[in-house]
Amino acid sequence: MARPSSRKAVVARKATPRKTAAGAIGREIVTRLRRASEARRNEYEVVMGRIRRLRAEGSQSFDELWETVAEVVEGEPPLFTAGGHTNVDSFIKKELPGETRRSVTRNVLVARSFTPADEARHGIGFLEEVAQYAKTIAGADEVPRAIDLDRLRVPVRRQGKTEQKTAREVTHLELRSARRALARGQGNKPEPNPQEEAIQKALRKQSRLKGVTARVRKGAVRFSPVPLEHLTVLGKALATMKPITPTKRTKRTK
Repeated sequence: MARPSSRKAVVARKATPRKTAAGAIGREIVTRLRRASEARRNEYEVVMGRIRRLRAEGSQSFDELWETVAEVVEGEPPLFTAGGHTNVDSFIKKELPGETRRSVTRNVLVARSFTPADEARHGIGFLEEVAQYAKTIAGADEVPRAIDLDRLRVPVRRQGKTEQKTAREVTHLELRSARRALARGQGNKPEPNPQEEAIQKALRKQSRLKGVTARVRKGAVRFSPVPLEHLTVLGKALATMKPITPTKRTKRTK
């Protein structure tokens, strides 16, 4: 009769350490989560301090301000959740009075794609239209970064003739008309390039490469600006591709 009771005692003694170990692991997880939450909150406060300072400086800090705002409203999860905001509208109402989701989206887009000199000379509305035109003509999901107004060409209709002008030379209305024509398939959109499509397909597999575009010209590929911290991601994306053979040029017949 003593053996069953001793077995129970042994089982009980063995079970106790397991419960204790499980409790310790649970407390460690809670501690780590709390520390991560505190670090996230501190990061939010630091970034918001910079945003408030930049807003006080006015238009001269436009680029830095809105690129910093992008750090808060983008990401998964967005940094504004560390400040107790449940959505972007709540964050904008509390921390960016006078702005709307529409204006925040526009300002971030322009700050990322253009220089302060372009912003001062052409205005935010015009540059937003340029960015949307560049996105449409590239067939990209995101607006390209670092758009050069002197290299981007826009077909415009003047005095009964269609001319190719730089984005810097056209009016807001001409730019909008050109973008609408592209959307209808009536613009001078280049023929799809199978090499570019293969590269873009590889890039789309990496969420951190959204907005990066590839252009193949004369047997070479050129990428739109890639953040330094994402160079290894770019390498991994390209490593998944099959070798691309240069396309043979064919002579044009007159």
